[in-house]
Amino acid sequence: MKRAVLALALLLAACGHKPKRPFELATPAGFVELPRQSDFDYRASTVDGVVLGVSALRHDPKADVGFWADATLRRLRLRNGYALLEQRAVQVGGREARQLRFGHDEAGTPHIYWITLVTTDDHLFLLEAGGASAVFQSRAPVVEGWLAAFQITERRR
Repeated sequence: MKRAVLALALLLAACGHKPKRPFELATPAGFVELPRQSDFDYRASTVDGVVLGVSALRHDPKADVGFWADATLRRLRLRNGYALLEQRAVQVGGREARQLRFGHDEAGTPHIYWITLVTTDDHLFLLEAGGASAVFQSRAPVVEGWLAAFQITERRR
């Protein structure tokens, strides 16, 4: 019996078993989930380069979503040269969230980048979407549906 338990543990480790994510979502049609993306808890892409990502960060130090949105805005505008196009209050996973929509150029091609921030007691969730502007615009309704379907699975306190 001990050998069977050990064999199962080794098999799970070899398969790259990851702890359960504190969220649930479905990969939209036309996207494929990308495995082994160490900087993200979830990452998906289309064949034409529209990319989705989710990072679930430990919420420490604790601050409201407005603080994190301002910090993100400053970093992206001042350090990375992104232009803020729009800022929205949205609902994600049944919670208040803030969405920042940016534009920037990569090798002379306009790109769009959305980052949606939502906080819980335990996590700061960063939901990202981006791609070349012309392609992203055609996928924007799918991205909005993906964001609307995002579910936080940690318990409310």
